Amino acid sequence: MPQPDPPGAAAPAEPRPWLPPKVEASIAAFCMAAMTAIVFANVLVRYFTNASLAFSEEFAVFLMVAMTFFGAAAAAAGNHHIRITILVDRLGPRRRAMVDLLVELLSAGTFVWLAWLCAVQTHDAWRFEDVSPGMAIPMWLYWMWLPLLSLAIALRMAGRWLRSRRAGEGGGDVA
Repeated sequence: MPQPDPPGAAAPAEPRPWLPPKVEASIAAFCMAAMTAIVFANVLVRYFTNASLAFSEEFAVFLMVAMTFFGAAAAAAGNHHIRITILVDRLGPRRRAMVDLLVELLSAGTFVWLAWLCAVQTHDAWRFEDVSPGMAIPMWLYWMWLPLLSLAIALRMAGRWLRSRRAGEGGGDVA
């Protein structure tokens, strides 16, 4: 008969994903640093020359969106997303696991739906040859990343939930 763990023993660790969440977190940090540098450079150029860097706003907005999606993927993989658990904490392990599954399915489904909508928007931008207002860059070059990143978030959510099931976490925290 197996002996119970001594008091204060660490819970079994959740299996690690094949792609560490630090990859997405690092890309998000790079996007933030690049965005900050571009905006700061634009401020300096405006101050000293009374002109503006034409590309700064477009690239800053793109980098902010990319940072948000990469950060969300890292948060989903590491189970670090925002949650309110005042009611779920009062449930038993079985019901908590059911709520966890429902929330993970709804969350992942939302990002799959977002991926579809972004894919349609990307196709429309390509088909109608939309270009950005400042730099006249084809808009599909900006849009094409959103369906991919939305699917990455959905896959990270599903992978985290599956890893928690295999580890016997009993439902884990609710997203």
